[in-house]
Amino acid sequence: MDLRLKKSGIGAACIISVLLLAVLSGIIPYGAVIFPVVASSLTAYICIRCGKVATAINAVITVSALLLLTKNIESLIIAALCIVPGLVSGIMICRKKEYYTTLFGVCASFVAIIIGIMLWAGYGVENGIGGLLDASIQNMRESLIVAVPKENIADFDSMLSVVAAYIKIMLPSFVILFSLAFGYFHMVILRVLAGRISKIRYSYVPFNMHKTPKHMSYMYFILTIFVMFMSGDSEIGVALNNIVVIIDFILAFCGFSFIEYLLSGRIKYGFVRALIYITAFVIGSSLVIQILSIVGMLDSFVNYRRIERNGE
Repeated sequence: MDLRLKKSGIGAACIISVLLLAVLSGIIPYGAVIFPVVASSLTAYICIRCGKVATAINAVITVSALLLLTKNIESLIIAALCIVPGLVSGIMICRKKEYYTTLFGVCASFVAIIIGIMLWAGYGVENGIGGLLDASIQNMRESLIVAVPKENIADFDSMLSVVAAYIKIMLPSFVILFSLAFGYFHMVILRVLAGRISKIRYSYVPFNMHKTPKHMSYMYFILTIFVMFMSGDSEIGVALNNIVVIIDFILAFCGFSFIEYLLSGRIKYGFVRALIYITAFVIGSSLVIQILSIVGMLDSFVNYRRIERNGE
């Protein structure tokens, strides 16, 4: 088969797939969370495998089709989720950027889009997004109050108020954590498409080879001490709490990577390891995350896997 014909066929199939996923994102409940990540990986694959022209065609077709089908300018949000992170990773991989640089760029693009969505929906962080959250809590209160005994209504209202206040305070870290998760899964899906299917080689770090840099562990330790002695209501206290939560998540992820490294050498079958992980998280998710965070911190100092990062 002619190479250009084959490339055109792959590009057309991927463009159709991106468009289909973008349309399904607005139709299927919760599809807007999953499908755009897959579509963004396909967009990156188009950029790497088929070039800039096919990538531009993909963007134009996706945006135009969504606007024609929905006749709603808000559909551009879905288009952005499906296209922009893929453009970022595709371009950076074509320029042979290091893996973590590419991952940072993809996560940053997700952060920018999510913030844009929140601002668009709420017309501002304090009044808009806060107002949306208050409205959601109020709707939850009205829908569940019938199921709560009258003598417990006050406690129920107090609990919802505490939850709403906590979400408002930790909103920046939630946005970044979601973006980190989206960015990582984007890179994993892209690896399957480009690395395993098309045998395209580029900088990539397998799941069991992630390690927290030492300076991040030092930062986590120092900030945790500061947070213990600072008021959680102050602006600095809120900012430090958000940073600690983000670093804690990264440490836990790298600790999970270390555990997978150890178990993969002892338990051959991946589904058995997955069953062990799922069972552990179901039984004690919060405790498991804290243990993984400690493991990730210890691994950054001991470096059992002999992983060296730039700047260390």
